[in-house]
Amino acid sequence: RHKRVLELGCNLGLFTAFVRRSGARECVGVDHDCKILEGARLVSKAFRTHNEFYQVDFDADENWEDRLCGFDLVIALSVVNWLTNRERFLAFLGKHAELLYEGHESNDVELGRLRRAGFNQIEIIMVTERNRTVFFATK
Repeated sequence: RHKRVLELGCNLGLFTAFVRRSGARECVGVDHDCKILEGARLVSKAFRTHNEFYQVDFDADENWEDRLCGFDLVIALSVVNWLTNRERFLAFLGKHAELLYEGHESNDVELGRLRRAGFNQIEIIMVTERNRTVFFATK
């Protein structure tokens, strides 16, 4: 409750909508697809959550990190697999205290990534219907 939440690769922003309705102070969603972000804004309006959404390309040279820092919880489900500069993205995740993360690779590979990013408490939350593990990681 009362947290600032950042959803990376937000698609329609359903996580931010539900988190905001559950008491988050502020929610921001980010995706690379402008059409999807239009849908996220409609979902936010329908749920009366007043979340913010921004278009960002995590592989772009621009400094998106400074614009998106300082959140209490970051959600990054199925994002890293699609990026060219994975290390940059993982370093950004490591600047936050709490992370909900879904990877595509084996648990050993994903656990190694999360540990290198600075997370020392990592638990498995679930395995998706696509057999991908979702982790909750904290420092």
